[in-house]
Amino acid sequence: MSGEVSLYWCARLLVVTSAADLATFETAYRSYFGTVPDSRSAGHTSPDHPHRRAAAADLGDEARDVETALVAAQKVDSATDFGELADADRDEVPAIIAAAIRRRIAVRRARWRGATRGGVDLAAVMRIAIATGSLPDRMILRRRRERRRPVIMLIDCSHSMDAYVRPWLALAFALTRGLGGTVVRVFCIGTALTEVTEEFRRRDLDLAIDRAVQRCEGIGSGTRLATCLDELSTRQLHDRCLRAASIMVFSDGLDSDPPDRLAAALRKLRARSTGIVWCSPLLGDDAYELLQRSMLAAAPLLDGLVTAHHADSLITIADRVLDGLGMPAHA
Repeated sequence: MSGEVSLYWCARLLVVTSAADLATFETAYRSYFGTVPDSRSAGHTSPDHPHRRAAAADLGDEARDVETALVAAQKVDSATDFGELADADRDEVPAIIAAAIRRRIAVRRARWRGATRGGVDLAAVMRIAIATGSLPDRMILRRRRERRRPVIMLIDCSHSMDAYVRPWLALAFALTRGLGGTVVRVFCIGTALTEVTEEFRRRDLDLAIDRAVQRCEGIGSGTRLATCLDELSTRQLHDRCLRAASIMVFSDGLDSDPPDRLAAALRKLRARSTGIVWCSPLLGDDAYELLQRSMLAAAPLLDGLVTAHHADSLITIADRVLDGLGMPAHA
């Protein structure tokens, strides 16, 4: 930034307190210095809405991948059960889901409103200064946000869930990347409980999913739901970040453990959580009836039982998570 432009903006930030003052300031500045520098000609962004430009810069490379991935969505029916898709189409699904959810998070985040009272948001001021080459033309304030309750996602990686595991992990990837690993915690459930949250810090979707699947104990084997849920309740005793969480279980409910053990594990989780929602691909079948002994034992202890069998259903689940975190869908 040249010295003239720096002087102009320093004076403007000190003197101008509202849009109504700007014309008077520029008239006085011009009468004294002879001219008003044009910051645009110096390669700077217009200061009219610098916070919007900074917000766009914050989205990073991932946001620029969204439209590319969504092109594939034109040939994959978002209302088709993952188990009924051709292999080639099923391979496209994780990228489609991750891109769609990233876009929803970006739009909702852009609609957050700043505080009208509070302290100066120095971090936001610096982001705008870096993105625009100048300081903002208005004060940016912030207020302490309420602490978000964590979301725990439990993904069943058993053989019966082969068609659904990667789409579910893509959902977990997008939410973890978009909201942060302190808000969303991801566990694979098989013969044991395995946390894979760290794997989703990788930018590469396919690599992150591959690594998560590789770490899951008992992948492609049976599922010990009660054992895994009981282990999670034990971890909650030692990890306060897991307490008071919303829990989402992605599974068809087939369990190698006795139904009474599953019910006991769910009771313990309910005592330390804000709610438990079961996301089952079987609910996508109109002929499905809740007859499994494990699910009959679990159902009375759940706060919700929703379908998770196609892309549209996963987008709905993502919206539910974002709504619960206070990210508004409308401006």
